[in-house]
Amino acid sequence: MCSKRKRPDVVLYHFCPAHMVEAIKREGLRLGAYPIFSENRMELIPKIQWLTAEPDRAKQSWATRNLIPYDRTEYRLTVRIPGSHHKKLVKAREYASELPEKDRGIVLDWPGSEMWYVFQGHISPRWIIGCKEMSGKNDPLHL
Repeated sequence: MCSKRKRPDVVLYHFCPAHMVEAIKREGLRLGAYPIFSENRMELIPKIQWLTAEPDRAKQSWATRNLIPYDRTEYRLTVRIPGSHHKKLVKAREYASELPEKDRGIVLDWPGSEMWYVFQGHISPRWIIGCKEMSGKNDPLHL
């Protein structure tokens, strides 16, 4: 008799700015994308939700303020990906390695990217099991 082993749930994190947190808690993660470059313009691979195994906001090298006037790590959402959706969850470095070399730098060139994951699809709001405000007056990253 063969029995299928149930895959365990995976708990990861998603950081977001204050002005997006309520919509994400209500609707889930659905707007993420992976940027690729064709000729002289950027295009997006849709339905790519970015997650990390690193809970420390200070270790989010991607969280620059280049081109944006707000803190992208103001809130940390804890996300539990059900084991039944395991095939949609991929380490970001593995995902990037399947793309043309010119499109890999968005992952491979950043410190800490070995902790990043992409979920291919939408993340249900039911999977968001925690929400923590990360900035404050005593926070060294508070700007």
